[in-house]
Formats: sequence, structure tokens, C-alpha cells
Amino acid sequence: MLDPRQDVRTIVANSRPASLSAKPHAPLSVLFVYPNITGQHSIQLGLASLIAVTRQQGHQCQLFDTTFLPPNSAGHELRQTVTRVRPDLLAVSCRSYEWGFVESLLAALGSQRPLTIVGGPHATCATKEVIRSSVVDMAAIGEGESTLTELLSHLASGSGVEGISGLWTKTGGQIHRTPPGMLVGRLDTLPAPDWELFDSRHLDVNYFVKGKMLPMRLGFFETGRGCPSSCPYCINEHLHTLYRDVDKYERRKPVQSLIEEISEKVHRYKLQYVFLIDDWLALRSKRVQRFFDAYRDQIKLPFTFLTRPEEITEKATANAVSAGAAMVGIGIECGDEQLRRGLLRRRMSNKTIINAFTICRHLGLSTHSYNMIGLPFETRSSIQATISLNQKASPDFVGVSIFYPFPGTSLRALCEERGLLRAESDVVRKTFHSATAIKGPLGAGRLARLRVLIPHMVFCRSRLGRAWLSTCERSTLAFRVFSSLEQRKQGHLSMYGNGG
Repeated sequence: MLDPRQDVRTIVANSRPASLSAKPHAPLSVLFVYPNITGQHSIQLGLASLIAVTRQQGHQCQLFDTTFLPPNSAGHELRQTVTRVRPDLLAVSCRSYEWGFVESLLAALGSQRPLTIVGGPHATCATKEVIRSSVVDMAAIGEGESTLTELLSHLASGSGVEGISGLWTKTGGQIHRTPPGMLVGRLDTLPAPDWELFDSRHLDVNYFVKGKMLPMRLGFFETGRGCPSSCPYCINEHLHTLYRDVDKYERRKPVQSLIEEISEKVHRYKLQYVFLIDDWLALRSKRVQRFFDAYRDQIKLPFTFLTRPEEITEKATANAVSAGAAMVGIGIECGDEQLRRGLLRRRMSNKTIINAFTICRHLGLSTHSYNMIGLPFETRSSIQATISLNQKASPDFVGVSIFYPFPGTSLRALCEERGLLRAESDVVRKTFHSATAIKGPLGAGRLARLRVLIPHMVFCRSRLGRAWLSTCERSTLAFRVFSSLEQRKQGHLSMYGNGG
């Protein structure tokens, strides 16, 4: 096992096991880490792609997944896994709200910690913070396939690792930076994401279909990379800046390649439902229409897709429905039109949003609205506008998250400038599922309660019910009673699985 405490330039030469010294290109052992603190049931497609390219090189792969571990056991379990596997490289993919957990997880390894690389959204947007950590040896920025491929080749051959594009390293207190790695221009040249190491429970979820929560086997698929939007609260804004000199930041998988990938996974894993996870599926594009035609003929399973309100037209949406679309996720985000247009830079009108949901309803397509609360400068009246707009749009399912100030975004910079961030220890422990990471007029507890209550406020029609929900918003005790009753009624089911 390579020793992380030495300079990364000399690790391979001085600390490689005898087997690797005798065979410079012998396979390495890589332990990937999935620090899934939200417990959401879904295969992490970024990790699955990295596992696929690593296996393609002939290296051995293992996966440490925290999703289904008992509370507070991750550190102990990781130590045991490292002792058993003895990996040459520990590769962690980390989102910003997972960073505090990842640091504590790696610190728990102590002297057992292998050579460690951290990549993913947080390493891309807060690279200095990651590389300065005492439990990290290398930080990968941007898409990781080309960077990881080159790193493993260097390690296996005994070469130094400085100068690899997309890889930051350090020698003592000096940080060695490189520009982002190459984007994969043709996505069909990558091997299909490898799901084999993931727990099959990631596929078994409870999901809303036609107004009912049903258990089913569901798979997530990426049809392309590179969102055309630069929303100021999303990592895509930072990625647009990172790759501003790249001609083809937005890339889409060829239709036939995508159909073959979905078909293989459907048959291998007995999938019953497909979720297309692109941030914005361009419904009116000829490529998407060709995809729907091929999907209708060759896959024949219900699916969910995500898009923006302005993409919804009668003709394009009808084609999606005829191909098997059962649900569409549409971002409303904020019902306060002035706040939505100004702060969030989402220029669509309330009328456009309502019209999109109306078209879907007339075509029999279930809808899921995505909403954010806890935005900078948001008031209770702004939140009420979000509730009111959802009532007018009438989605079948209302999802609510709490704004999280992701590093690298304009809204994170605004929060820092205005002194809105809570203590750093607070920020790294929050997620958009739990509590706010910024200071605001409503308070953290009330926002956390509203996140749960807003879907009920949207659908509640009785005066008595609305009064009860209002009491629950303001009273912790009443909210506890409400939560207990809801858990009994729903049997602890959630949109994306028992752990969601």
C-alpha cells in the first residue's frame, strides 16, 4: 500500500510494494468512497463512471458506501475495509455538504490512511480548502475520468504525479496547481457507468407514479453533460467559468449509444422504471425527439425527466408521453417573481410556469415541482408566494429544499460579502435536506419545519387544516405531533427510498 505521508513525487519510487516494483505496470487496488450522508437511494453515476474507466485499465476496484451503515459507524467500518483491502489509492467523491463528514472519516484512518485523492463538486469548487487538509494528498478538479486514468498510469509505472492536468498536489506547504483535465468530447467513448459494486438496495425505491407511492426497481441515467444554464446557486455556474475556453462544454450521448446503455442495465438489473437525470432536457430538440422515438420502440418502460418551464410545449411533451414519460420534474424554485428574476436569474414568468404545468396535466403527465426556501433576503411573504404559485400550477408532487451556499457560486460570494454565513462548523454540517447554513429572518428551526410543511400547505383546502399547519410552523411541539402522525400514515415512505 502506498504511503500518503511522503511527498507524492517520491511515493511510488520509495514505498511501492515489492510486487509493483517487480512489475511496473501491475494492477493497482483502488478503494472508492461514496460518503452519502443524505441516505438517498441512488447509484452515484460519477463514481460509477470512474469505476468503469479504472476497470477498463485493468486495475482492481472496491467500493466503500456509507448509505446503509448504522449511524456513527462509518469511521470504524472504513478502517476495517482498508485493513482488509489494503488499497494503493483511496478515491473519494465529495459534495460540499459532505466535506466535514469526509474529513472526519479520513482522519479516523490515522496511520492506516492510504494515498488519498478527493474529487467531485467540492474539490472542484473549493480546491484550496481540500488540498490544504492534512488528510488529503491530491485534489481532482472538474470531470475526473481523464485525470484518474493518467494518475493511475503514473502510479502503476512508478512515474511522478505532478503536472497531471486536473490534479493538485502538495509538497510540504507548497501547493502544485494544474489546469482542469480534458473534457471527454465524445461521451460514447467512455465505458458505460459500472453499477456492479453498488448495493442493489440503491435500485429499490419507493416512487410516486400516477399519484401513488409504489415500491419499484429504478435506475438513473445521464443522457449528457454540461447544463446550458448558469444559475447563481448551482455548481454549473462555476463549471461554465472553469471551462470557459472549451468549445464543447455541453455534450450529449448519441441516441443509439444511450439506448444501448439503458437497455443493458434494464435487462441486467430488472429495472421497472428509468430516471433521466439531466438538469435540463431540451424537449424541443431533434435529438431528444429521436431519443423518444427509439425509447418507445426499444425500452418501453415508464420514465421521469427534468426540464425547465419554457421547454414545455404541447407537441414536444405529447411525444415524451407517447414514449413512456410518466413524470416530469420542473423547477419553480421561488414564487416571488421579483426575487426569482433578480436573485436567481430565472427569467420565466409566473404565467409561463403555470402554463407548463397545465399542459402536462392535460396530457396526463404527472408533475413534480422543485422549490427552494431560505434564500438570502427571503421573507415569509416570499415563501407564501411560492406556496401560492404551486397552488396555481397544481403539481402532483411538491419538493422543497433549503438553499445551500455552494462554494464557487455567485450566491455563496454574496452570502460571504453580506456576512450571512453561519459559523463554518455549522455550514459544513448542513445539507439542503436538513437546515439552513445562512442567517435569515425566519430562523433555522422554522425553515426546517417549513421544508416539510409546504407540500401540505399547497394541497390543504380546509380552513381548519391550514390553521393546524400554521401552528406546526410556529410550534416545535405541534410539529413533532404532526411528524409522528405523518410517519404512521405513510409508513416511513419517501420519494426516493426508505433512507431518503
